[in-house]
Amino acid sequence: MEAVSARRWLMVAVSLAALVLVWPVLARVYGEAGDALTLSPLWLLAIVAAVAVQMLANWELHRLVLRTDNRFDIGASQLAGNAASHLLPGGNAIGAGVHIRMMTVAGFSVTRTVAALGAVSVVGAVSGLVVLPLIVLIASALGSDIDPSLVGAMWAGAAVLFVILVVIAVGAMRDAPWRWLAGVVAGVQRRLRRETDVAELRLRMLGERDVILRSLRDQPARVLLIDFVRAFGDYLALYLALRATGAHVNPAAALAAFIVSNVAGMIPITPGGLGFVEAGLSGVLTVAGATEMQASLTVVTYRLAATWLPCLAAAVALVLFQRRHRERRLKEVLVPPADPSARILP
Repeated sequence: MEAVSARRWLMVAVSLAALVLVWPVLARVYGEAGDALTLSPLWLLAIVAAVAVQMLANWELHRLVLRTDNRFDIGASQLAGNAASHLLPGGNAIGAGVHIRMMTVAGFSVTRTVAALGAVSVVGAVSGLVVLPLIVLIASALGSDIDPSLVGAMWAGAAVLFVILVVIAVGAMRDAPWRWLAGVVAGVQRRLRRETDVAELRLRMLGERDVILRSLRDQPARVLLIDFVRAFGDYLALYLALRATGAHVNPAAALAAFIVSNVAGMIPITPGGLGFVEAGLSGVLTVAGATEMQASLTVVTYRLAATWLPCLAAAVALVLFQRRHRERRLKEVLVPPADPSARILP
């Protein structure tokens, strides 16, 4: 436990040091927050609508993979997990933990939830790393004015992440990584003094993986369409914010900038890539043709709508979620299950 505590403090220290380094960028970008609120209400409404479409598509994708009609718990859990990943040290790891914990409270098993989140991440990478870059490539081939350095940076980042995606996808198809993961989970549970049947856990994880793969194979077109809407909705929010500032940037160049900034946002040093997203996005937007002032105003408008507004929504969703499951959580506390493993695999 002391080693875990030391790692957490080290993570906090690294995050704080990184935030100090990117503070000038954060001060410049968020210094435009007041001006963002003075933009045309119609543009702001369109930006929020694009973010809403992206979120609804994200929840629908989770619903299909999880094979459930329970939209409320999926949405509330995703909002809370997303907020935790942007606000707490540890970023995506903490956010995933919050997401999984809320899903188990809602009645989904840990194995089902983990396998589904992994599948959603892989499917999401297809749109972000394959489909969207291909659109930029086609637009460039058709004569769109896109800075060559921007296209090169996009493809360099996408290529590295695509290799990682292939490795993860191949690993997901094989049984050995799942057996290893089951052993790791069982080891962690033993340290927490919770007994877990490793053999049963392996079977559950492999079975859930197979069910999800069959579900994806049964409706590949629908899954990919929903995921494309999810990715395109996010990009559309950025492009609308760009247009709201008065910048006239080629849509394909803006898409290339969006992809490059997403790669920068995956740097796991600060929560949700805070600072790195702002720095990367404002920099590539100027390369794409926006002025420095337009780029900063675009970034703060986009981040307020796509990142910080959903974090506020997460607070409301969390309160409603707790009210919805208050009786079940009280029952679990007052009447613990006879089988200790049931706490882990409800």
